[in-house]
Amino acid sequence: MPIIFEASAAPPGPLATVSDLSTYQAGDEQAAIDQATALVRAYCRWHVSPSLIETITVDSSDGPALMLPTLHITDVSAVTQAGVVLDPTYYTVHAGYLLRADDSGCWSGPVTVSLTHGFPDVPLEVRAIILAVASRAQVSPDGVIRRQVGAVSESYSQTGFNVAGGVSLMQHEKDTLDLYKLPPRP
Repeated sequence: MPIIFEASAAPPGPLATVSDLSTYQAGDEQAAIDQATALVRAYCRWHVSPSLIETITVDSSDGPALMLPTLHITDVSAVTQAGVVLDPTYYTVHAGYLLRADDSGCWSGPVTVSLTHGFPDVPLEVRAIILAVASRAQVSPDGVIRRQVGAVSESYSQTGFNVAGGVSLMQHEKDTLDLYKLPPRP
């Protein structure tokens, strides 16, 4: 349910602070990596790495496949449907899905899954993209494509039409990350 603000209520605080801006503009390496990591995770729609133990409740679509918010499941310790813990012979795990293997054939209602998921180590291509994005952001955090002082000029590689630096993904990086990207929820 969305939060509704009354006309007299003040909106919530900012999502970033002056200190955040100063850190970003100063070229703080860890801040650049953190921002690039957040960008990659947002693009992929899940955490990707590290491996986490979590309990997730998902509304089912009354079909035989239950999509979970992950693409790498290493263990399922429990599945509960309508308050009943299911025997593991009732389902199989495939990528980010639980597939019904019993006679009912369909998931219905909310399903709670206790699982271990995510890659234990960051995949090398994902790490390379994070480092490339962070590096570009540090070279030109404000997105300037060219600087000139007198006869000396610098030109930065562009991440988009007339855009350099900043925290953004280039198309070839998105193409690579698509291997780790969850499909949109129906």
